[in-house]
Amino acid sequence: MQLKIISWNIRHFRKSKIEDYIHTLWEVCSWAHVCFVYEDHAGIGAVFAEHLNNYEKKHGKSPSNWSGNEIRTHDEYVAVIWRTPLKVSHNSGRQAQFSKIISGEREPAVVDVNAGTGRTLTIAAWHAFGPAKVSAKDLFQSIQKTDFCDVLIGDFNFQTFNKGLGTGGLVVDQSEFELGHSMDFEVADSNGLVAASSVGKRSSRIQDTIKMQEILPSNHSGSTTYTDMGQGKRTTGLDRCLVSQQHVASVQLNVAMPKEFDEMSTLTDHMPLMLIFEVS
Repeated sequence: MQLKIISWNIRHFRKSKIEDYIHTLWEVCSWAHVCFVYEDHAGIGAVFAEHLNNYEKKHGKSPSNWSGNEIRTHDEYVAVIWRTPLKVSHNSGRQAQFSKIISGEREPAVVDVNAGTGRTLTIAAWHAFGPAKVSAKDLFQSIQKTDFCDVLIGDFNFQTFNKGLGTGGLVVDQSEFELGHSMDFEVADSNGLVAASSVGKRSSRIQDTIKMQEILPSNHSGSTTYTDMGQGKRTTGLDRCLVSQQHVASVQLNVAMPKEFDEMSTLTDHMPLMLIFEVS
């Protein structure tokens, strides 16, 4: 089966943004089974799930039965919502392990996801500090050597400068990303896809000591932020994904991009990461 995951930095995520943008939030999140939202300073994961359930009931949508929680990560929460009967539980032990290897950084929120197949996936959702704190860039190799999660996804707050790391590398079936026509986000058309054959070899990055491999969106080669700074100064994404090497062949990564930049900049300046994980 497929497990669909969204990782989204919604700038200054708060209840008023849920109320003002519930349609767009629902359109994006309804694509997924599990969603991680960053910059939650009030602990409103359960509130978010309740609003999504109320929206579906009000508009006659098929009920997703959203559940929600919030996980404290140093100075903010990561809001986590998921469709029941999927089981999602906080893995505080793994979160503590991350805290030890990236001392001084904000740790990821870590959850175990049981998709009912007998297989439990451990997913770490990370909103790293900005450059004023310990740089995630300096800790990147240490993170890649970890072996206690299947996916580390989120806003890593630094760009990819290694030109040897190609764009995409996983050809995406565009039909997998047919989102609602009325939403304020859309997925790039097929012209944005990068064929796997066009991506250079990554042997220099995949070493014996590296257990987590970075993957980039297949449908997008530029910045995943779209403020003036993002458009002009950022050429690669701050929003990134590492996958355990044993699972790299089982995932697809994409982004959803805003149709109306001016309108959506009031909601957030980050594109949602959209990860499909084949669970056997």
